[in-house]
Amino acid sequence: MRKLIFLFILLSTLLANCGKDSGTDDPNDPKGNGGEQTTLTISPNELTFKSEGEEKTFSITSNSDWIITNPSTWCKINPTQGNGNSTITAIADPSEEYDDRNFNLTIKAGETTKVMTVTQKKKDAIILTKEKYDIPTEGDNITVEVKSNISYSTIIPEEHNEWIKQIETKQLGRGLETKNLNFEISANPTTDKREGIIIIKDNSSSLADTIHVYQAQKDELILTQDTYNVSSKGENINVELRSNVDYEVIIPEDVKDWVNRITSRSSRVDNLIFNIAANPTYDNRSAKVIIKDKNSELADTLNINQTQVNAIILTQEKYEIPSEGQNIKIEVKSNIKYDIIIPDNAKEWIKQIQSRALITNIINLSISENTSYEQRAAEIVVKDKNSNLSDTIRITQKQNNIIILTQKKYDIPAEGQQISIEIKSNIEYDILLSTDAEKWIEKIDLSRALITNTLNYNILPNTTYNERKAEIIIKDKGSDLSDTVKIIQNPMIPTMDEIILTIKVNRNDIFSPFSSPEYFNDDKEKKEKYGAYHKIPQDWEVKWGDGQTTNSTTHQYKLEGIYQVIIKGTGITSIWSDEKCKNMIEEIDVTKAPNLVILGILYQNLKTLDLSKNTALRFLECEYNELSSLDLSKNIALESLQCMANNITSLDLSKNIVLTFLECCGNKITTLDLSKSSELIYLDCGENQLSSLDLSTNTEIVELYCTDNPFTQESVNNLLNSLPMGKYDNGKSISTLWIDDKWDISIAEEKGWKINSYF
Repeated sequence: MRKLIFLFILLSTLLANCGKDSGTDDPNDPKGNGGEQTTLTISPNELTFKSEGEEKTFSITSNSDWIITNPSTWCKINPTQGNGNSTITAIADPSEEYDDRNFNLTIKAGETTKVMTVTQKKKDAIILTKEKYDIPTEGDNITVEVKSNISYSTIIPEEHNEWIKQIETKQLGRGLETKNLNFEISANPTTDKREGIIIIKDNSSSLADTIHVYQAQKDELILTQDTYNVSSKGENINVELRSNVDYEVIIPEDVKDWVNRITSRSSRVDNLIFNIAANPTYDNRSAKVIIKDKNSELADTLNINQTQVNAIILTQEKYEIPSEGQNIKIEVKSNIKYDIIIPDNAKEWIKQIQSRALITNIINLSISENTSYEQRAAEIVVKDKNSNLSDTIRITQKQNNIIILTQKKYDIPAEGQQISIEIKSNIEYDILLSTDAEKWIEKIDLSRALITNTLNYNILPNTTYNERKAEIIIKDKGSDLSDTVKIIQNPMIPTMDEIILTIKVNRNDIFSPFSSPEYFNDDKEKKEKYGAYHKIPQDWEVKWGDGQTTNSTTHQYKLEGIYQVIIKGTGITSIWSDEKCKNMIEEIDVTKAPNLVILGILYQNLKTLDLSKNTALRFLECEYNELSSLDLSKNIALESLQCMANNITSLDLSKNIVLTFLECCGNKITTLDLSKSSELIYLDCGENQLSSLDLSTNTEIVELYCTDNPFTQESVNNLLNSLPMGKYDNGKSISTLWIDDKWDISIAEEKGWKINSYF
């Protein structure tokens, strides 16, 4: 019985197992993948881009095939399909819309779907339809139309808020919305025109725009003194006039015989000088002179009252005359007849003004303007006609202090240039450079004189896309006398740059004309030197010459042969191909890449290199090529040159005045003139054909290699004598000299140089 029960249980178990799934996949099973449940995860769940455009990534985690649909025209997705886990790149174009924009990406794997929201922020804007307002003297109300899509504030600087008042302020909402801001401009009570600004500023960023308000001055014609009492002997009077209008002086006809205006050489008169003749009568006399605006009824009256003959005036024996000249009055107390003796050498600039009086005790002298740049002096003798009795008047006149600039404005092209500023002056002066201009304007000290009349400046290439301005102020050390040179440099023009390479490759060779940024990041010195300019443009494109066009920095060739590689991109600043691509480059054309800052073509087969269009070039490495010459006359911004191991016979560096690093060893150079490269710090000119070397102007040099040249002992001594004194850091010499075994090093040691040798 027990056996029957056991068999029944066994049979039941077998039948149950036969009824289960045999393991065959059901095509309708949503799990798929052999029955495994389809998984799909995206991270992050949404993307938000800045208005100026940028690149972002998101990840897909899945165990199945997946596809991305519904991309937008302004956002590129790559790749759009794949299998398993992947990183997806999304690149948003810059937005010109004044509202946020968005779309949904659909990611699907099997029956599983995920939706990602992609958003781009609006382009913030503050737009003024008019930025300049001219306001009459009596004031006015103005309405400023502002188009904006952000919340902004209206800022009136403290120095302007007394006469510029806002009537209305409204905040803006979303979208590009137009609002009117009203301002009240009060009347101008001053005699000077004035300028104010109103700033419209984003509340959450530095975005801003400025309104300029210009207001005319109040017209004025005022005599600081309107009545003058003149002695009977006559005199010259100086009438001070405060005016900002064109005026005329009206002298009545009946007084013109004794009131005469002395005209000034200036185009506008602020001090009116009148010669009042002596009064030969025994009665007081008066005159009214009218000072009148030529264009209106604005006027003032000058009253002149002259006493009779019994006036008394004090004596003065010494007069100091300003350079612009003046009239002076000299009293002579005497009971004798006398002569006025003006020396012959002073008669051209000292003139006596004759009085109509029969006898006068007043000597009127007119001192003309000193147009020279030197002080002058004279003595006037008042002498008895019948004896040796005399007295002397001493007159000294200041020189005409001046700073004259022959040219006050320089427009500089983006590629930079050298300029010479000619100064004519008879005073000591300071040179003041405007803020931030020191970074791109360098003074060139070509003269060793204490004072020079010619200032030389090197304007470095403008590697930005903005115009830049600077002022150089030439200022008298002892006064406020100054003059200003204005420098305006054009911006760099964005262009689609092009570089053409001819290369020779073997089968399966990998060619890279552009080392990765990591190449420089791994080397601290290179990173500091090149890091800021070594970058791949976003629109980088390379035609590899075998029918392939990519935006990658490397390419593998399947067949050997000669290929022409064309590289394009906006504002290419760096090209670097080193020993990894050794002996592959036969030719290179960089004449259509004017923005190039770094050029590194090492271990190649170049026979020529045209750099005439690369005026922004700062760093050049072309060592281990077959160059026989190198023209650097257009590369005035060049800071570092490494051209070792070529066939160069001469090297002209007269235009490369900012050069700090030079490595030209292993060539055939016979002469090397470094007199213009006063900023040079490092020099390696060994293994050449130099018979002499003068470093007397290279006062900053701290490391020198010049071994294996056909120097004589005399030329070695001359070289060592031309070295600057060694430099020290924390008491240790940092000036290092590498020598040959035949050198007498005592001269260098006395100057504090540390000696190393190759033997």
